[in-house]
Amino acid sequence: MNKTKLELVFLNEVGKKFVVTMDNPREDLTSEELGEAMDEIIENNVFLSSLFDLVEPIEARVVTTNIDVFEV
Repeated sequence: MNKTKLELVFLNEVGKKFVVTMDNPREDLTSEELGEAMDEIIENNVFLSSLFDLVEPIEARVVTTNIDVFEV
């Protein structure tokens, strides 16, 4: 079984990374869509990162984990 998540990585105003994670992202996401969404998150101050504002999108990435379950 595979588990997929989308990670949006931002930089806050004190230079620390802040990651937003969402399970089961759409498979047809584009860089343009993700960039626009990340810009909107920053513009609308949607999240607080340790009480500091997010100031810059760093990257968006899809992480896929393979999970093998064993019966015991």
